[in-house]
Amino acid sequence: MTKKQHDNTEDIEFDKAAAAAEMAEHLVAEEGSKKAVNNEKVEIELTADEKIVELEAKISELNDNNLRMRAEFDNYRKRTVKDIAAARFNSQLSVVTPFLSVFEHFKMAMKVADSAENFDSLVQGMKMISSEFSKALDDLDVKCFDAVGQKFDPMKHEAVGHENSDDIEEGIVVKQWSAGYTLGEKLLRPAMVIVSSGKVIEEENK
Repeated sequence: MTKKQHDNTEDIEFDKAAAAAEMAEHLVAEEGSKKAVNNEKVEIELTADEKIVELEAKISELNDNNLRMRAEFDNYRKRTVKDIAAARFNSQLSVVTPFLSVFEHFKMAMKVADSAENFDSLVQGMKMISSEFSKALDDLDVKCFDAVGQKFDPMKHEAVGHENSDDIEEGIVVKQWSAGYTLGEKLLRPAMVIVSSGKVIEEENK
């Protein structure tokens, strides 16, 4: 083998070695890239699992809060029903209690009336009942008012009829069928009245 041929052979061997080294570097780089991708996938999978666990924990917490709020609302509703029932009972009690003694005295008066020989004592008993009844109404702030002689007021009176009068001007209450009642400042029942229509106007003869 000549020197030139020997040199060419060495060059070829060097080129092969260089190519092999380059190929090895490429394979190493590619393997490293694959490992990096795989590591990144693992990290993404771990992050996704952590998110799922976190979301499941939040859902569980929200469910617990929802159940607790529903239980609290149900307890509140039950307490409200009981409070309303108690308020209604107390209201009825405050209304009924003042009239119990009136009713008892009325029953006693009815028994006396069956066998009473003294009419004056019966009248006295009825007056006592009337007085107790008035006191019971006062305790409830219920006031009775009369309308006779007053100007007709549709906010307090209810006209059941009209009547001509030579002495009482038009629009004035001349008679009262039943008294009116107020509770505090509010009207319970208007007075049933007859209102004056004034003097009769006679038509002139033509």
